[in-house]
Amino acid sequence: MFKHKSYMWLFVILVICILTLTFFMFWDRGGLVRAPTEPMPGCVVVNDNGDSDNSIDIVFLGANYDSVDEFISDTYVWSDALMSVEPYSSYTGRFNFFRVETFGDYGCEWNEGYILCNTGKVMRASSICPHDYFVVLTDIEGKETLAYWLRSSYYQKVMAINTADDKLVLAHEAGHAFGDFAEEYTEEGSKIWWDAPNCDSKLELCPKFEGVEGTDCIQGCTNFQYSRATKEGIMRDYWIRGGKTYGVFDEYILEQFLLSSTGPTLENNPIEPGSVLIVDISCEGENCTIDSVEESYGFSDGDNSLVEDSDLLKLVVNGSKGESRVKVGDSTKLFTETKEFGILHIFDFKETYIIKNPGNEGEIVDIELYGEDGDLISSYNYEVNGISSMPGPGGDITIPSVS
Repeated sequence: MFKHKSYMWLFVILVICILTLTFFMFWDRGGLVRAPTEPMPGCVVVNDNGDSDNSIDIVFLGANYDSVDEFISDTYVWSDALMSVEPYSSYTGRFNFFRVETFGDYGCEWNEGYILCNTGKVMRASSICPHDYFVVLTDIEGKETLAYWLRSSYYQKVMAINTADDKLVLAHEAGHAFGDFAEEYTEEGSKIWWDAPNCDSKLELCPKFEGVEGTDCIQGCTNFQYSRATKEGIMRDYWIRGGKTYGVFDEYILEQFLLSSTGPTLENNPIEPGSVLIVDISCEGENCTIDSVEESYGFSDGDNSLVEDSDLLKLVVNGSKGESRVKVGDSTKLFTETKEFGILHIFDFKETYIIKNPGNEGEIVDIELYGEDGDLISSYNYEVNGISSMPGPGGDITIPSVS
C-alpha cells in the first residue's frame, strides 16, 4: 500500500516537472528577460551573458516598424541567427544583446538602393544600454530579385539591416564590423583603401592566406586587383547554398578578434552607467573640429583610460575627476596612400563618441582633439550641468533626443 502511494507521488512530481519545463519552453521570451537587472530604464535585455567589461555588447533598434511586438520578436530572431554562425556559435558567451523599444528618428535613408543610418542619432538613442555595436532592424519589404534588393550596410559600428533579406545578411555586416573585412564580391568602381585582411593584392600567390589550412586563392575581392580565400562565402554570396559559411580563413580572422582582450570593443566597457559627454567630431580633409558637446547619463563607449601614441587622433577631456580619452577614427580607414604622389590623404568623416564625464556640476571641462603628432587640432569648453545620477524606481529619465 505505502509502496503504491510512493509511486503515485513520484508520478505527480514527474508530471509537475514536465508541465513546468513545457511552460518555460513556450512562454514568450520577452517576459523572461524583463528582469530588474536591465541596465537603464528604456533598455531591455535580449540576451545578457554578463561580464560587459569583456564582452561584445550589441544594441538593437527598430526603424519603420508598425508594431513594437514585431520588433521585439525580431530581436530574438536576428540575435539567434547571428549566434548560429561559426565562429560566433562557439563563443556565444562573449556576446550580450540589448534593445531600445522606443522608436525614434535614426536618420535612416534608403533612396540609393541601400539602408544607411545616422551614427550620431543611433548612438544617442543607444547610450542607455551597454554598447559596442548597433543593429538597426529596418522593416522594409525588399524587391523580388537581388538585382533590385534594398541592401543592408555597415558604417561606423552601425549595421543597418533590411529584415526582408536572408538572415545571414547580419553575419555579412558583422564580418565588416568585427573582422574589418572588405566585400568579397566584385563591383565596378569599388576600391580598398585599408589593409583588409580577407583580400590579398598578390593575386596568384596570396601570401596573406598562408598558414591557414584549406584556403584558396581566387581572383576577385571587391575588385579584380585582389584575391579572396574562398570561392563562395558569407562575405560574397550568402544567399546561395555554398555561401552559408565564412570560409576557413575568414573564420580564423574572426576568431582572433573574439579571443582578443585588447580589441576595439573590449576596452573595459563600464558595467554601471554614469554621467557622459556625447561629442560630435567632423573632418574635412585634414581639418578636424569638435562640432558639438551634449551631456547625458548612460554608458560610455569604454573605459578609454589609455590611448596609444600611434593613434591617428585623440579626444581628451580634462576635469576635476581626472581625464577621459578616446581614440578617434581608425588610421587604417582614414588614410590611404596615392601611388602617384606617395602622400597620405584623410577622408571626410563625421563621428560621435560617448565619453565618461570627468567634471562636476558647474565646472568647465576642456575637451581637446589632438593629432598624431601631438598637436592640438580643436578645443571646446563645456560647462557641466550635473547629470550625476539615475532617478529611483518609478522616476523618469530623459533619453537623449534623436530627432
